[in-house]
Amino acid sequence: MRKEDINRDIEKNADALMLTTAGALFTPSGGAGYFKQLETLSNYIDPNSSGVTITSEQTAKVNQARKDMDNAKKDYRASLVEAFQAYNNYVDKMKKQKKSIQEYQTWLLANAPDVTDYRICAEGATSDYHELLRDVYGQPVQNMINVQDDIRKAADEKEASAGFNMATIFDYFGPDDKITQKDISYVPAYRLAGYEERLQHWKDSQNKNYTTIEMNVTKGQNIDWQSFGHSKQDKESGNKIWVIFNNTSSSTEEDSKSARQLEHFLQNVTFKLKIKELAAFPVIRGNWDYPSLRKNFKLFNGAPAASDYITPKAILVGYGVGLEATFKDEAKNEANEAINHFKQSSDAGLNILGFQIRGSSSSTESSSTSKSGVKFDSDNGKISIDPEANLVPVVLGVIGSKIQL
Repeated sequence: MRKEDINRDIEKNADALMLTTAGALFTPSGGAGYFKQLETLSNYIDPNSSGVTITSEQTAKVNQARKDMDNAKKDYRASLVEAFQAYNNYVDKMKKQKKSIQEYQTWLLANAPDVTDYRICAEGATSDYHELLRDVYGQPVQNMINVQDDIRKAADEKEASAGFNMATIFDYFGPDDKITQKDISYVPAYRLAGYEERLQHWKDSQNKNYTTIEMNVTKGQNIDWQSFGHSKQDKESGNKIWVIFNNTSSSTEEDSKSARQLEHFLQNVTFKLKIKELAAFPVIRGNWDYPSLRKNFKLFNGAPAASDYITPKAILVGYGVGLEATFKDEAKNEANEAINHFKQSSDAGLNILGFQIRGSSSSTESSSTSKSGVKFDSDNGKISIDPEANLVPVVLGVIGSKIQL
């Protein structure tokens, strides 16, 4: 039995960063898993929108073709995972020997040619499945095929259309009597009107008249899935963290302690966002408009009832967003201790309001900010990130209308 996908609350993604090239509007951790689930869900759409009479033999052929396609894609993904692990081992070896390192794609062609074979098999099985769908259900099924193709492109940075998916994080849960159909949200293809054109304009912008937003944060939250009314969760899913300060890319107790200590002094910390470019975009619902799929975000407010949802209407995006955190009174000493700790560590990082401050070589995520681009002013208790050092689009907020299902 396929595990259901539970749509997390929108606050989890409110500070997520958009890649400048990737197709995902939100780029959460495990983004590839999101697209995999979205693609899988698209295969469960009833393609018979025109009410064509289908024989049991035709249904069996469609189901078998879908199974063949899923198996081929599964084998392809497994080959990618195996190859990536081998590549990481190769990189570690070259670093120890202080030798030059090949780019992943170059290494892949020379050392894992079977990946290409698996990819060709997966593409062939997908093409056969789509051709059978057209033969059985007629041309109207092309709409669903187009959606699946868009999903595939959205997961590929080279082919992606910026702003294609407004993705929340999907998670896995075991059987749970408390999880009902109304608890399940599936997110289709949304688009942002004018986003691609505006993004290119921002990239070319020489604007120095920054917008400054000052704010005080009095409380962070460490929330688990039980607070959303679910009695069980898989071990791998863990807690949903909504705190102001937490450690990144390191699991040592010392790193966690340094981050947690700052959380106790929020009343003595002020934050300023300095934004190079700013715009609100209307959210346009895509063409994946099937009644069997829900198109809503959960509205988090304490422990909401299953019937509380919002439909996103507009999104606020900043480009080149800088941060200044000022620590006062007793928070200043705690901040200095944490700053000194994270400055001395080559792997550990500090996460502040979604800004991931890391060592230059510890991450390739564009949501990260290298420590070399951060100013640590111990005398005045300030941590500063220049907007010019963070030239990526940042989701600052989402506006939606509440509905009752």
